[in-house]
Amino acid sequence: MKTPTAKTSSIGQLRCKMFGHNLVLKQKVTDSVSEYCCSNCKGEFSTNPQGKLERLTNKTREINECLRDLFTRRSKYRLPNVTH
Repeated sequence: MKTPTAKTSSIGQLRCKMFGHNLVLKQKVTDSVSEYCCSNCKGEFSTNPQGKLERLTNKTREINECLRDLFTRRSKYRLPNVTH
């Protein structure tokens, strides 16, 4: 059984090839890692550890999910900064 994918229009893909992607923030994973979606071609992207954009694959999606869980757990138990 095929998994459903977002439908892309050929005009949107052509626009992305000519002018570049129009990225919209989809989800913030951590302070330095985010997921983006192109409003033209519906392509999904994520920032890698070096800060560059790469296509969002299943492997990257799983890594981002684990990072998100770790980040939320860590921030829940973090003590506030106290300066004297």
